[in-house]
Amino acid sequence: MYQTALSLGINKSRIFQNPKAMDTGEEAKLLASKLVDFKVALVTSVLHMPRAKDLFNAQGIEVITAATDYHNFAALPWSKQFIPNAQALLVVTQYSHEAIGSIWIDIRRWINPEAL
Repeated sequence: MYQTALSLGINKSRIFQNPKAMDTGEEAKLLASKLVDFKVALVTSVLHMPRAKDLFNAQGIEVITAATDYHNFAALPWSKQFIPNAQALLVVTQYSHEAIGSIWIDIRRWINPEAL
């Protein structure tokens, strides 16, 4: 994503990354002090966006969502929409990962309202 932003003409001084972050929640915490007073474009996959936005908002960072990695199975011919394929399995796996991740965040916040 960094390279894509550069290729689109975004000045590298305006791009913040944190390679030390192990997950999105940690990334939001580590970047919060740098981003809290700025307009921030959050670039991530469409499936991950709701959870990522929630985690950044919890740190006081208002984001402009810039979702990527859309999947449109309706574009396939009707006869192929119900045939299992590797791409569909990948999307179901990603969706499940996000659903479990959101539940995990809810549980952690229920146990400790200060978490994430």
